[in-house]
Amino acid sequence: MSLDQAKAAINKIKTDNAFREEIMAVSDVGKRVELLNKRGFQCTMAEIEHLTTPDLKFDLKCGEMVMPLTCPDVKT
Repeated sequence: MSLDQAKAAINKIKTDNAFREEIMAVSDVGKRVELLNKRGFQCTMAEIEHLTTPDLKFDLKCGEMVMPLTCPDVKT
């Protein structure tokens, strides 16, 4: 598990509409991470959250994020 895998998952979610819809169809956040792992992205919820914290200025808008339990204030 790595931040690189988490970044790759986030980028696929951002760029692949069908993949994003598949992931977003799962309402439970933990199950979303499980699905990401089944789809080949070996990452954890903690790694996703680490990348989406405002201080890292990761270029995701809240509406495009998949993993957070609550929508953090992510700077764009």
